[in-house]
Amino acid sequence: MASQRRKLNCILSVSFLSSILFLSILLLCFCRVDCDARDTLKHGERITDDGGGTTLVSSGGRFKLGFFKATGSASPKRYVGIWYNEWDQQTVVWVANRDNPVTDRSTGVSFGIAEDGNLKIWDTTGYVYWSTVCVENSSSTNRTVKLMDSGNLVLRDEQLAKSLWESFQNPTDTFLPGMKMDKHLELISWTGDGDPGKGNFTFKQDQEGEGHYVITKKPLDYWRSWMSGNFLSSDEMPYDYLLSNFSNTKFPLLPNSPKQPRLDNYGRMNYTNDSYARLVMNYTGELQYLKWDVDERNWSLIWRKPEDQCGVYHACGEFGICNINNRLICKCLPGFQPANPKNWDSGDFSDGCRRNSTSSDNSDMFLNLKMMKVGKPDSDFPEINETKCRKQCLAVSLCQAYSYEVAQNSTKRTTGIDNCKIWTSELSNLQEEYTNRACNVSVRVPKSIIESTVRNCEPCGSNLIPYPLSTGINCGDPIYFSFYCNTSSGQVSFKAPSGTYRVTKIDPSAQTFVIQVKYAGYDINSRGTQLLNVSLPFKRNYSSEVKDEIDISWDPPQQPSCNSSKDCKDWPNSNCNMAIDGKKRCFCKQNFLWNGTILNCTTKEGNTPQSFKKPSKRKKWLLLCGMVPLIISVFALTCSITFVYVWRRKKAKEEESRKSSRRNRVLRALDTEKHVKDLMDSGEFREEDENGIDVPFFDLECILAATDNFSNAKKLGKGGYGSVHKATFPGGQEIAVKRLSSVSKQGLQEFKNEVVLIAKLQHRNLVRLRGYCINGDEKILLYEYMPNKSLDSFIFDQKLSMSLDWEMRFKIILGIARGLVYLHHDSRLRIIHRDLKTSNILLDNEMNPKISDFGLAKMVEVAIYLRSTHNMEFFQSNPMFLALV
Repeated sequence: MASQRRKLNCILSVSFLSSILFLSILLLCFCRVDCDARDTLKHGERITDDGGGTTLVSSGGRFKLGFFKATGSASPKRYVGIWYNEWDQQTVVWVANRDNPVTDRSTGVSFGIAEDGNLKIWDTTGYVYWSTVCVENSSSTNRTVKLMDSGNLVLRDEQLAKSLWESFQNPTDTFLPGMKMDKHLELISWTGDGDPGKGNFTFKQDQEGEGHYVITKKPLDYWRSWMSGNFLSSDEMPYDYLLSNFSNTKFPLLPNSPKQPRLDNYGRMNYTNDSYARLVMNYTGELQYLKWDVDERNWSLIWRKPEDQCGVYHACGEFGICNINNRLICKCLPGFQPANPKNWDSGDFSDGCRRNSTSSDNSDMFLNLKMMKVGKPDSDFPEINETKCRKQCLAVSLCQAYSYEVAQNSTKRTTGIDNCKIWTSELSNLQEEYTNRACNVSVRVPKSIIESTVRNCEPCGSNLIPYPLSTGINCGDPIYFSFYCNTSSGQVSFKAPSGTYRVTKIDPSAQTFVIQVKYAGYDINSRGTQLLNVSLPFKRNYSSEVKDEIDISWDPPQQPSCNSSKDCKDWPNSNCNMAIDGKKRCFCKQNFLWNGTILNCTTKEGNTPQSFKKPSKRKKWLLLCGMVPLIISVFALTCSITFVYVWRRKKAKEEESRKSSRRNRVLRALDTEKHVKDLMDSGEFREEDENGIDVPFFDLECILAATDNFSNAKKLGKGGYGSVHKATFPGGQEIAVKRLSSVSKQGLQEFKNEVVLIAKLQHRNLVRLRGYCINGDEKILLYEYMPNKSLDSFIFDQKLSMSLDWEMRFKIILGIARGLVYLHHDSRLRIIHRDLKTSNILLDNEMNPKISDFGLAKMVEVAIYLRSTHNMEFFQSNPMFLALV
């Protein structure tokens, strides 16, 4: 029994020792990890740039500090910075030596607490790249530097128990929760993507108003937070909430954040994963408010300022109005003209506008502008009515405009406290069609500019309606009554037979106006759609057209219509008389002629009223005898010409009617699958087929200019169908041009398939056809340019294939599958591609796949269903997917 007991004790001892040994090894492993992930440097400890990757990691593992190379930078420059550790190691939130990077020639570079007690980056030669020079020098060994879980780097004197320096008080381009915004703190943008050096844009508090902020672009203001009025508008609240509330000890978390923060030993906030947010002064000039999306695992852009070009401070200068919906975003107020027309034509509007003429107070009126955004007013007059507000502006000689508002409470009822705002300085930062906290502004202009007469209609918002254009039966010329004024928004529209279109510009001197067709569903390059009726006095200027806009001119008007002589008062030297057609018009007096260009009666050349002499009776008789045969001859000739003109016009209308009917039949036929298949199977294009193609037609001269006459430098590739060139059109638009071989039958068939087939297919994973060209033997296709070329250039290249990780490959596979599902099942036309391979899969700048080259595609009567993109039989049947997998 004793020996058995001894054996049992021995076995238990060995088991116990084995357990202790295992736990010791396990603890040593954890100790190693904990030692590597330190968050504090003491005096004499350093982080070195020796390639070993020594870093500081905050206690919660949220942030990391160390040497890094900026993402996207091709240079060997290195910096010391702080970035997110757990989930986004590419986002740097603070950089120490941003303007003095470490290069390859540097040796023994270290980061830590130097002998003088300052935090430094220095090398073995003693050269200092960066230092906290504001800290008092001390040889004390009690100083430590710690990376907090809030992202704050704190230099602290443990003996004095106080912080000496913090990165939160010396930020670079990023504002994090826990920082405190004051008049000394600035966010300075990076120089560019991959270059942390100090850039051109700075975000800081506005010294002119408490709680307001400004972005400067050296050395001028670029954006101001008070541009919407006296108070911050709702779209400016996110950054104001972050800057003001996050620095308080009782701050509420970001929206949808259920957990409360805790104070750490350094008096700063500890934040949960629900409060991942940051405010960044981007190098593009945008102040961006971003929040981490846990599900998508990326940064979501919640808010940005300025949102567009109209949001830029002083975008259109003084008395200029900005409208982001127009191609030419700036225009002058009625009664004003560009101060520097040359700069204005080149797109530089900073000089603004100046008044056309000056006038006394008695001849001034107010131009009422609706839905306007305007800069900060110079004076506020509460508790007065609108009439007194108007008189207050007229009483001040320097008053430029006023705005009257009735304050409202939450129940939308007036509170009885009115608000009158007055601008005495030059108006700037005007923006029309502004929906967020917009207001109505009345601008002081000469009465002659906006007074409604039979000659001119009232202005519509900021748009003058010059004669003969008409928005009503009581102004302008009735023949030109094709315009509509929306009094609530101040927007002018043009009513054409094909629809109603937004007017973006009216130029009285050139007698033209511009309509916008981008949102109207009208294709400006369509050959079969009739925009203007022949009976209307308007003509389309094809040579002046740009993308999404059409330039239209109007014919000079005839003599104005009238009912009495009073109606002719706006046209001097004219009387109201009956015309041949039975209508009364303001005919010019004797010795005057009507000039439709300048809209006035002008004197006859060499026969002014002053030099006109009354002829004698004998001369009158001789003149009458000689004029009778001439009058008879002219009458006979006029009748003949009139008859021929009427006959030809009748024939032209009949021919136009036949062509229009034929085009309509073709367009209706194109809506069926059968006609598309017939076009694909036919031998050549017919004229009516070309008219029915629903893609833009490009001139060969434009294509030759954009491709440098198909130079080799522009060539992207070549195949049996022909060659592909890169084309750059005016405005910087890049398009891929496929030039089909003139001797290839396959090329002709591919051309027909691409034009009549792909034009009917619209899907994000199918290449978009931008246009086509037919000119003699030249058959050219234009489709969207794909900067990353085709898939085979990646998966069959040893270096490029390494950039395709599994997530990217799976994304490409899903995109191809979505495109096939659309072709086989979801599209109105059932298409079999028949040539799906890696060279026919194009990749855009975000590596999204798009199926191309439908030269061998065929239509079928029965839909082919692609049941699942996760079906292994589908992957195994195509070698392209095997290469991706």
